Amino acid sequence: MTKRTQKFRALFLAALMVVSVFGATVGFAGTAMADSATVSTDSELDTELSNVDEIIIDDSFTLDSKVTLDDKTIKAAPGTTPTITSSDATAFEAQGTGETIIEGLKIVGDPDNDVISDNAETGTLTIRDTEIVVESTSSTN
Repeated sequence: MTKRTQKFRALFLAALMVVSVFGATVGFAGTAMADSATVSTDSELDTELSNVDEIIIDDSFTLDSKVTLDDKTIKAAPGTTPTITSSDATAFEAQGTGETIIEGLKIVGDPDNDVISDNAETGTLTIRDTEIVVESTSSTN
């Protein structure tokens, strides 16, 4: 091999090493970022349920429909206790085989229905530091 070929080879390998290190760093950062999302509304919650494993709620809102969870964590942002009010029969329903965690929320539902339903096949549902309030949403004249 000539000296010129060795220099080109060394330069190429050095460039390849630098690019691969930066590429791996960006790849790992992208994966970590995709694991959780912070939401403030019902529509944001619906969108993020299919994208992430952990949802952090930082504001109170009303659920327009039941939220089905399988292997998801839904928790309050640090220092907050958001109130989730259910306008449907059930606010949250655990299903499937994964571990579902609900943590640090205040969930308001109707006394005639389950606020949280556990229909998990072989999975688990864990509720921590969560206040469940049942109150009638109908008005009487």
